[in-house]
Amino acid sequence: TWGFRYDVNGDISVPLGGGRIKIIGLRHFEHSPFLLDQRTDYDSGAPSDGIRYGQDAKTSETVGRLEYHWKGGPNDWTISLERADNKFEQLSTLANLQPDGSYVSIPYPQGSGIVAETRYEALATLSRPLSPDLDLQVAGGAEYSELGERGSGEKPRRFFRPKGSLLLAWRPARGWDASLKLERRVGQISFSDFLANQDVTNDRGNDANPNLVPPQSWEATAEVARTFGRWGKTRLKFYHYRIEDIVDHIPVGVDGDAVGNLPRATRTGIESISTIQFDPIGWKGAKLDADIGIERARVRDPLTGSPRVISNTHDRWAQLTLRHDVPG
Repeated sequence: TWGFRYDVNGDISVPLGGGRIKIIGLRHFEHSPFLLDQRTDYDSGAPSDGIRYGQDAKTSETVGRLEYHWKGGPNDWTISLERADNKFEQLSTLANLQPDGSYVSIPYPQGSGIVAETRYEALATLSRPLSPDLDLQVAGGAEYSELGERGSGEKPRRFFRPKGSLLLAWRPARGWDASLKLERRVGQISFSDFLANQDVTNDRGNDANPNLVPPQSWEATAEVARTFGRWGKTRLKFYHYRIEDIVDHIPVGVDGDAVGNLPRATRTGIESISTIQFDPIGWKGAKLDADIGIERARVRDPLTGSPRVISNTHDRWAQLTLRHDVPG
């Protein structure tokens, strides 16, 4: 089954007053249909079992953004306004294999629908040096969105959420830099999770959840970086996130489950990212990239009431990549 996608974007920047204005536009569209057959034949001669699941999904995003930037003494200011229109349209079909080899459709209305969002964001950012070695950046604003399933008879839900950040960057000595960032962040969600879908291979499915909401989080991140010149560089990050309305799996109805929101969760971890260059020891063009981390993530399970790991997260990881660009 064939699909396609395209992305178009552009920007223009011109001087205005004592600063510079920038206009940015983006358009994304993706058509991703698929059809999956799963069939089991038996040596005993019993009738074959089978299921056919089809999904025709179209995703679109249109973004317009306006930025105005100017300097005033040591202060560097940016004001941005953004509007985004997102839409996800899905048509799903489900059918059972019959003894004569044909397929009979199963009603599956919860797997089809259109989910749309209109989102506005306004943000002001101030950057300024506090000393020759210390910089400050403060950002504050809010996000307003209307989100809902079209054709359901329900009015779109409206959300107003403050957001912003505070960043301190410090350069204590040559080759060293450190930073501390506190941020109030509004997350994004996958619109496909609003509708039901089937995992035929593992014989399970997710129910529809029209009440899904974007998560929010308070995030604290501290980083220390060291540059070793020709030998490479390394960065160590410590972080702690307190998340509200985290997206995870929740029980639905008598025996179903869906992607949904849980009240709160935490993520605490350490990550080391390094690049080691081997040129100084004569191995020209060779380098090692290393990403190593450990994390403790906790959410209260809605079924058992006990703490557990957040779905689809790693508690430890290591990725080593050795690359050699052979001279000549």
